[in-house]
Amino acid sequence: MATAYPDGFDSFTNPAGTDALSDPAHATQHANVNDAVEAIQATLGLNPEGDEATVSARIAAAVTDAAAAASGYADAASASASSASGSASAADASDTSAEGWADAAETHSTNAGNYASAAADAQVAAESAQAATEAVYDQFDDRYLGAKATAPTTDNDGNALIVGALYFDTVTSSMQVWTGSAWVAADVSYSWTGAVTVVDNSSSTALRVTQTGTGDALRIEDSGNPDSTPLVVDSSGNVGIGTGSPSYLLDVAGTANFTSLLVGGSPLDALPSQTGESGKYLTTDGTDASWATLNVEGTIVTYEFTATASQTVFTGNDDNGVSLAFTGNLLQVFLNGVLLAPGDDYTTSTNTVTLASGAAVSDVLVVVAFSAFNVADTYTQGETDALLAAVGAKGAGGDQVFY
Repeated sequence: MATAYPDGFDSFTNPAGTDALSDPAHATQHANVNDAVEAIQATLGLNPEGDEATVSARIAAAVTDAAAAASGYADAASASASSASGSASAADASDTSAEGWADAAETHSTNAGNYASAAADAQVAAESAQAATEAVYDQFDDRYLGAKATAPTTDNDGNALIVGALYFDTVTSSMQVWTGSAWVAADVSYSWTGAVTVVDNSSSTALRVTQTGTGDALRIEDSGNPDSTPLVVDSSGNVGIGTGSPSYLLDVAGTANFTSLLVGGSPLDALPSQTGESGKYLTTDGTDASWATLNVEGTIVTYEFTATASQTVFTGNDDNGVSLAFTGNLLQVFLNGVLLAPGDDYTTSTNTVTLASGAAVSDVLVVVAFSAFNVADTYTQGETDALLAAVGAKGAGGDQVFY
């Protein structure tokens, strides 16, 4: 059965009663009609079907549906046209936006190139700064070697020490500096204005002053610098009070007041008052010191002998008939006015003087003998002067010399 419309309109001829069945061809006529009917049935369906019970109704419905479909297609076409217009506008806007984005992209590209160049420059600068920093640190590390318990012989890189290198000695708690041949304590000078307080609560020395030069270790002044009467501890350890040049371990230029003074570890008693005690000597009873008057009692006897040739022994009576007498070594011997030395020039025995070398003829030997002194009455100045004048008038040797 045919289901499609023929390609063209068929020719339907109503034959006359006298027409032969073959003209028109009867079979062809039937085929054409059948094709048309079958095509309509395929499209409209069979009765009864749906709401339309007749072929006319069904055709009318199909026409209506076709009109509605055409209207829908028209609306869709209109919407499509509007959408196409919007798309065109959007396309225009997108084109403008695309141009803006293209410009922006070009700008960003340029900026990115600039940033890349700046980053490269920054990297070079950073590397240079790093190298400079490392060089500076290496110089610092060569100069300051850190805290050490023993004196270093090389720097921290194992290289030779440079002059001026420093390290902190943890044993002496002092900064040391390399002079080129030895480590010495670094000289540090500070100046303060105002009070300074040193507070310590440890077993270590609270304040240490080390002077390795020739200057003072400590100088305290009470007036403008320089003070002529400072308190000084010089480089030798001498302490001067009131003097800037102490000559002794303690050198006081001025009056000192002691409540107690030790000499050789023993207390030194204070002197009694000297007021009204002129001419007296200081004595003690083993407990207290006091002033006493010196009374001297004794005798001085002068003996004069005229020598013979090569005479060495002088004893017995002198030229004045006075027998030579003396006690121990309490004598002086003069030959022609020259004081002789005991032991070298002469020796003594009981009341006898023996010269080491014989005297010449007419040499004058004078022996001055002293008696022991006793604390009693004393000679006055006038009596002593007269006695010494009398001794000096004897003998032929000129002025007498006494020791």
